[in-house]
Amino acid sequence: MEALNVNKFGQTYRTGIALDQDMRSLIIDRILQEGGDRVTGYIPRSFRYFSEELKLSVNTITKIWGKFCEELSINPRANGGTKWGKLTGDDLELIEILKTEKPSVSLAEIISCLEEMDGEEVSMATVSRALKQSSGPYTRKKVTKIALD
Repeated sequence: MEALNVNKFGQTYRTGIALDQDMRSLIIDRILQEGGDRVTGYIPRSFRYFSEELKLSVNTITKIWGKFCEELSINPRANGGTKWGKLTGDDLELIEILKTEKPSVSLAEIISCLEEMDGEEVSMATVSRALKQSSGPYTRKKVTKIALD
């Protein structure tokens, strides 16, 4: 288990773990009580003031207030991962069919076909990984010449 760290105010925290919802709500409530305005992003006092009062880093207060002003949400941002869709079993089957039917199909053509079928963006790296793990001697590059033995 990862050890706890201590900030300059004596509060313990774990790197990479978001603040709980109660603390996030407290930050927003305190700023709004003092006269903060979500629409304009205005805060009546400095972030440092709220930081010292709540015993949290200035950066934490700034990020939570900024996200609240932009998205009207206090939920933590997604940690890691990408915005790209993951491949389903049907997607993997479609890749197999495309490569079997036309071995020279390019990676870009496969991605385009997947996006048409699912309506979601799929990263090139995801499709490339799927090709490497699929059965068969497939390559992600388009075959232009075939070597004769």
